[in-house]
Amino acid sequence: MARLLARRTAALAAAAAAAVSLASLSTTAATASSGSAAVGVGADATTAAAAARPLHFVAADVNLGSPEKLQKGRQGEDALFVTKYAVGLADGVGGWAEVGIDAGEYSRALMGHAKNYALDAALDADLEAGVDIDPRAALGFAADNTRVQGSSTAVIATIGGSGKLRLINLGDSAAMVWRYERPLTLAPPMPLTPAEAAKLWSLQLRTKEQTFGFNAPIQIQYRSDGNDAYMADAYTFLPQVGDLRT
Repeated sequence: MARLLARRTAALAAAAAAAVSLASLSTTAATASSGSAAVGVGADATTAAAAARPLHFVAADVNLGSPEKLQKGRQGEDALFVTKYAVGLADGVGGWAEVGIDAGEYSRALMGHAKNYALDAALDADLEAGVDIDPRAALGFAADNTRVQGSSTAVIATIGGSGKLRLINLGDSAAMVWRYERPLTLAPPMPLTPAEAAKLWSLQLRTKEQTFGFNAPIQIQYRSDGNDAYMADAYTFLPQVGDLRT
């Protein structure tokens, strides 16, 4: 998954340049790659003047299985979810197919439970403190409640009342934060070529891959009882409105 995202970074930056505005409090972007999400960062308009603004995601996602797997009636091993305050991606370990198990069922169940945790946490949030979802707790809850065989890597990111992006990564998938840095001018902006647009995006954060060895990612798996969630690397980042997380 990390290699797939890396190959499409330049195309993503060029496509998103027209979709993300740093001057806007509501931003959006989308990308079409297998099992990936492009997530813009927006600010709650009612608190725009606050020093530490509550933030939320403005997101789009798409999950395209390979033609070969679709022909066999399989959906692929990737799964993802998007909510206002949390997003997540799981890349099921395809090696389970050798013993007749579809790891995609595990990854979809895993992300489904993580999404339910995030939605419940947002509903239960303190009105003054705002939404604050622990991504590691979301992954642990999801692992505890996923009762199908398989295993998966996982990335979960949350944002909310603190204005900080909280992110965990387990395995060899990757999460990145990009920032659009086109200088503001009084004159109307000139159209840019894809190559010129790509140069205006800077990489602010990229998670590190976790592996035991070649093609052997650390993974969360069936009957792990949530313990593997504590093996995930944790990151905290202070984003700006308009930042793009992939």
